Amino acid sequence: SSPILPDAAGESDRNFYGLVSQDSDVFKWMEAASLSLQYENEEMHTYLEEAIDLLDRAQQKNGYLNTYYIIHGLQDRWHYLKESCQLYCAGHLIEAAVSAYQTIQNTKLLEIARAYADYIDYSFGTEEGKIHGYDGHAEIELALYRLYEETDVERYKLLADYFVEERGKKPYFFSKENRNQNVRNNLVYELEESNYQHSQSHLPIREQTEPVGHAVKAMYYYTAAVDKARLNEDKELFAHMCKLWQSVVSQKMYLTGAIGACAYGESFSYPYDLPTDLMYGETCAAIGLFLLSYHMLLVETDSRYSDIILSTRSTIHDISSSLLSQMILRVSKYNFLSQLIISKCRISSVTCHGNHITSESIQDFAIKCTIIRVIANNLMNISMDI
Repeated sequence: SSPILPDAAGESDRNFYGLVSQDSDVFKWMEAASLSLQYENEEMHTYLEEAIDLLDRAQQKNGYLNTYYIIHGLQDRWHYLKESCQLYCAGHLIEAAVSAYQTIQNTKLLEIARAYADYIDYSFGTEEGKIHGYDGHAEIELALYRLYEETDVERYKLLADYFVEERGKKPYFFSKENRNQNVRNNLVYELEESNYQHSQSHLPIREQTEPVGHAVKAMYYYTAAVDKARLNEDKELFAHMCKLWQSVVSQKMYLTGAIGACAYGESFSYPYDLPTDLMYGETCAAIGLFLLSYHMLLVETDSRYSDIILSTRSTIHDISSSLLSQMILRVSKYNFLSQLIISKCRISSVTCHGNHITSESIQDFAIKCTIIRVIANNLMNISMDI
């Protein structure tokens, strides 16, 4: 489990270190561990139970649970949502809890997640006195829909609906937020922007006509919008999401299923700008497109969605196979991008735009957690099919 969790539980006096988003890595691992326990593994079960117990001790009485703000000061909770990933991390906790309940009938993690979801519902919404905003990285929406479908508690769906529709409304929520200077050292990067395209917050979802901004954030947000359309039988919204999906796969996707061509902001470029040598193509973005296409397929049985699932799955499979072999060999560094060409001469001539490209591997624990979560979900689906 995370070395930060004991600090948040008051069992250590160390300071927070690392990225403000790293709680999500623990929760992704917990989801993968839960899903893997469909096959008996006492050691894994023990690790998971220890992590759940730590979360239980760290959780605040009102349900709030984020290690950075518990350690650095709860007076700043729900501040700087554009970059602080608080609701993003909460979403991955909820998803882990739902998976643990579905796979091994673990109720303790579900209770922790529901307490947090209840506090989020208490804090956000249209009512006076609540925060009229959303997270800079979509994920809480997906999680709340999963929680609703598992518990049949209507307010979880209504809160997810709110987050989907609130994003992009003017005046921009992020323009009213104060930047939290203290958290800046715990961010991967911080973009200066006025239109908030990076988080798909530039327009309401029903007015967006082109995929823009951070590719992973876009896929999570679009998937949530598709879930909203499915659960509310909103044919108009689904038709709109079909157009956005089509724009992604016909104008901004590589043949390999990779998306997000730009290293700057890990973002989409303009239509058909798909360089092979300077591409970014983050694995998480391909996973996001896989997820979006699967959720589209839940609404409409159409082979074009399964075709994209197969395209992205091949990319994810290649990365996963490489990662698994490196884990077996105890290699500590690996690459999480999907460049089609790596030319040292080309890299040296475009240093200002190509510093993300390397023929050497890098260390990235977060992508490892994301991939094992996808592998575990695939195993779960295969076993259910059998």
